[in-house]
Amino acid sequence: MWSKYHEEVDHKRHTDKNKKIYKSRAQTVERRFGDGKVKHGMRETQYRGLKKNTDYSMLLLACMNLKKMVNYLVA
Repeated sequence: MWSKYHEEVDHKRHTDKNKKIYKSRAQTVERRFGDGKVKHGMRETQYRGLKKNTDYSMLLLACMNLKKMVNYLVA
């Protein structure tokens, strides 16, 4: 059922333009999750329950985004 779309996406993924985009994604997006795990304790859950952990994660990610915006404005 999805093979048509899978082939189309796979073809687009291997173009030179998209290879450059993927390299930059690996440096920006994946780095954020790595920073969250290493520097901000996101390797393990801090609370019990899905709601509490979701709220904590959203607050932490919002703080990380604020930090990123401040660094962007200062630099």
